[in-house]
Amino acid sequence: METPLIGTTTSTGIFISHSARVRVGAELRLRDGETEGRYLARKKFVDQLLDALVPAFADRGRGVWLDRREIAPGEVFDRAVCLAVIRSSGAVVVVDHDALTSGWMREEAALLGLMRQLVPDYPVKIVLVGGVSEKQFACSLLGRTGGLNTLSSLRWPDRRKGSRNREAAEKLAKEIAEWFPPVPVEPAQARWVNDVAFFIREAPTHILDEAAQALHVSTTAPVLPQDKPALVAAALLGSTLQEAFEAVQVLAEFVGPRLPSVKDRITPLWVDLDDARRVMDVSRDKPDRRIVHLAAGNLPAHHAVQRGRAQRDGVRVTRFSGIGGEDLREQLLERCDTGLRAALNMKPDETAEDVSRHLSRARRVVFAMLGCDDVDPRVLQWVLRELTARFRGVVFALVTQRPVTALERLSSATVQLSNGGQHERDTMALLEDIEELGDVPDLVDY
Repeated sequence: METPLIGTTTSTGIFISHSARVRVGAELRLRDGETEGRYLARKKFVDQLLDALVPAFADRGRGVWLDRREIAPGEVFDRAVCLAVIRSSGAVVVVDHDALTSGWMREEAALLGLMRQLVPDYPVKIVLVGGVSEKQFACSLLGRTGGLNTLSSLRWPDRRKGSRNREAAEKLAKEIAEWFPPVPVEPAQARWVNDVAFFIREAPTHILDEAAQALHVSTTAPVLPQDKPALVAAALLGSTLQEAFEAVQVLAEFVGPRLPSVKDRITPLWVDLDDARRVMDVSRDKPDRRIVHLAAGNLPAHHAVQRGRAQRDGVRVTRFSGIGGEDLREQLLERCDTGLRAALNMKPDETAEDVSRHLSRARRVVFAMLGCDDVDPRVLQWVLRELTARFRGVVFALVTQRPVTALERLSSATVQLSNGGQHERDTMALLEDIEELGDVPDLVDY
């Protein structure tokens, strides 16, 4: 992308939510027994902690998003924060007494709650400073927003050491940074939003506004032009397939040769997000239990993987046909073995442990999708036992039109893919309409 979109300096950054602003006048409400000097000392500690978090995360190969560093004068604050959260790979919520009633922080907490729904393993760490207790936080407006009070928290002692505050802040910052793994894979949702924003960035502003309206995004608030492609992309990620079709129909004329890439990315939106998440959860099971039964009707089952990963790239579909003869088990096993070795670029001497080690090191999730409507479950059970032993870490998806009891027993999860209650033929018609978007009929010379 030629110019970074507003909202982040790095797509793998940690979002820092805080209330560092010093309250004065009528806003300042001192607690019982608290002096203004003590209040200012606590705010200074928050400020020192924020400063210390930047190098602490940098030492672990991570960036941080702090509003005072990232938002330039004239930028729309709430929109920039929304984009920053969407693209972040985790968050730290620094809670002092001012934070408990901060309206801005409650808005950020609501966004973080949404991220935790979209990305089940999205890490949010709560840090209580300035004498805030766990009970005070749990009962506060902030704690009750976005389910923050259900998360574990670290309470930092409110020491009265004066000159040693900076040293304490640096120590706490290092402890916080160690909660997060160093240099993560870029979040799938961030990649998806950035990709789609890149593909639609050349559409005129009024066309982006029209697409946003199709996605029920308000255009009444002033938004900087460079924000709009990312806002439309983020709205697409959470839209229905019908809404996405209407938005892309508006954009199609202006996207040009990038239109096929946009269409490829939005077609999986027919899959319910919860269903896609359940499919992806199987990749966290024990290696020999990474088997999911997918009942997808006549719709493309691999869309569940694309929806769960929020990306198209890397999803390869291979169909095995014409399997028959005296030894169906051996033929099916040979076909699957050959296909997987080719897909994984395996050398002849590589073992199951090599496969597991490679996938873990590369942080890859590989799904092998097997059409099982016409395969005897007893044959499949034998083949799966061999495949899971040879390809440790690979997820095997058993695809059928409808749930099959025998396959449910072989799998660690069964997912019947839904399309928002829409009839299957209506979803197929929508997918066909999306595929036809932007096609220009050939001219015929009579």
